[in-house]
Amino acid sequence: MAGLGALISCPPSAADAVADALAARGSDVACHRAGSATLIVRAALPIVHELDGCVAVVDGVAELGALLSAYRQKGPSGLLGGPDPYALILRDPKRHGLMLARNGDGPPLYYAQTVTGILVASEPEALLAAGVPAVPDQQVVADFLDTGACDASDRTFYAALRRVLPGQVLALDIEVTDHTPAVTRRPRAMSARMALRWAITPGRLGVRLTPGPVSAAVYGATEAAEVPVKVVAESAQASLTGKLDLAEYVADLGEPLPDLESYLIWDTARRVAGEIDALLDAAPAGPHLARLADRVGSRYGVELRFPQCDAAADADWSELAVRTPPIAPPPSTADVLRRIGPDLAASVLHGAPSVAAVGQLGTLLDGDPSVAEALFRRHVLAYWLARHAPATPPEPPPDDVVAGGRTWRRTPVETDILQPGDPLPEKLAWYVAETASGATEPWYVLVSAKAVAVTQGRVRPVWEITPGIAARCVSALTGEPPWLAQSAVAYGSGSRAIMAALCGRLRLARLADRFVNAPMRAVRPPRDAAAGAGRIGVTGPPRYGDDVAQEVLDTLAKVLTEAEYAQLAGCAVVGPTGLWGFAGSGTPDLVSALGAGDPFADRRTPVVLAFAQPLRAARTPAGRKPSRRPRR
Repeated sequence: MAGLGALISCPPSAADAVADALAARGSDVACHRAGSATLIVRAALPIVHELDGCVAVVDGVAELGALLSAYRQKGPSGLLGGPDPYALILRDPKRHGLMLARNGDGPPLYYAQTVTGILVASEPEALLAAGVPAVPDQQVVADFLDTGACDASDRTFYAALRRVLPGQVLALDIEVTDHTPAVTRRPRAMSARMALRWAITPGRLGVRLTPGPVSAAVYGATEAAEVPVKVVAESAQASLTGKLDLAEYVADLGEPLPDLESYLIWDTARRVAGEIDALLDAAPAGPHLARLADRVGSRYGVELRFPQCDAAADADWSELAVRTPPIAPPPSTADVLRRIGPDLAASVLHGAPSVAAVGQLGTLLDGDPSVAEALFRRHVLAYWLARHAPATPPEPPPDDVVAGGRTWRRTPVETDILQPGDPLPEKLAWYVAETASGATEPWYVLVSAKAVAVTQGRVRPVWEITPGIAARCVSALTGEPPWLAQSAVAYGSGSRAIMAALCGRLRLARLADRFVNAPMRAVRPPRDAAAGAGRIGVTGPPRYGDDVAQEVLDTLAKVLTEAEYAQLAGCAVVGPTGLWGFAGSGTPDLVSALGAGDPFADRRTPVVLAFAQPLRAARTPAGRKPSRRPRR
């Protein structure tokens, strides 16, 4: 699969960016520059065709001489013809702009019109690399989530990009003009037997066996043709036992695809890459299959063939079906999603969570598979959105603080991810002892209140929370998710939550604070940057903070040296809303100052150690001798 690109009135750096972004489609590059236009082709043997003053680049099989002759006679519609699929970009010096053509289900072409010029490429990523903004098209995203629609219109998942549809010819200039013939000659639908004959050619073939007569017919046709065939029955399903590799999947495909079957086809092709040249699959027709075939072919060198797409809709496959080797039925989408529950929950809750999505998640986990396809689409979409989310700068380490007349250095301690039921003191003791080794000045242990709440089981997945009437009223007044409002109601009361929300709506902040108690303030929503259960659940306030702090101190007494423990002034349970517990010989007010600014944040650092810095004796400034004059 070659990579095509074209630019008009764009800087040379944009052309270089397009060529570099198409590197997966070929090892070499050929460019043609004429005036403000640049044509690019990237392939193993790239060729820029120049005929009768026109310049063209092609991906696929096309007879350019005949096409250009038809172009001269019929105009742009003459660029379509022949049984083979292809994509073509033509620069005609007698016309302004570019001609784009896609014959049949030829390789994709994308284009964008910016304030500076026109850009065309075989992949959206090439246009994004040239500076086109990667802003999602919200209507396309909504349609995809609702119905799974994609690749059926010229709109893409990117608001600034458009695609050339199969069998379409466009003239790209200041405006986009469609020159597609009013009556497009479509190839006559084949019988099942003829579709199989077209799909089976000499070479290294593979068949992805799936249940059903179409796959059995494909397998039978390869057996009858007596060609060497690799039967793939389990390799793709083996990957479903663990986490789906959706990050790589979305990176390869460029845009989301709507179903688990597409993932399985992609995964099978990459697993058998290098062993076969073409993979036959029984997938039913769909507008997204052309993109799937193009990206798999360019990445892994495996040509995907779908005989059912070439056959008539009423073709009889059962008469060609034969007995196949035993194959295990593939797991359903619902079963796969249940296996990856935490990862699925995180993708549903973060980015753009909705009440409907959380309800669907709860329905799935309750055993109803009817929402599985919609949740899978949302899961894939979350990975695609994450690729284009702005990079979050790393959180700076906590600053030193001055408290009690001394400077204290706060040192975060990274630990294993804490889970409900974990013995917190034992989990933290070793990490604290390693970090505090050799301490010779007073120091404190600050434990995150959220970490304590998690180990105490005070974190609930959002799909298990049923908002009541009070929570829905609070949600309507404040706009916060109803499951978060319900958690605040649970740790306070409905009347308190409603009055606080109403006062906040009236901008009476001080009065609103009087209705909110400490446990209500401590409720924390799920956060994407959080670790463990805090990423998919609402965390409440901790309990028995003083007892927890004392247990941590008692455990540290067993693992610290006498000298280190003698300098330990205390342990505190600290949260963004203040101090939740303290034990030790130190001062609680001092600890509150040490925990200012939430030093834990969302890192995997449930413990922060605050070390007092050594006191420095006053020194005489350099270059000045001490005075011998007696002080009065």
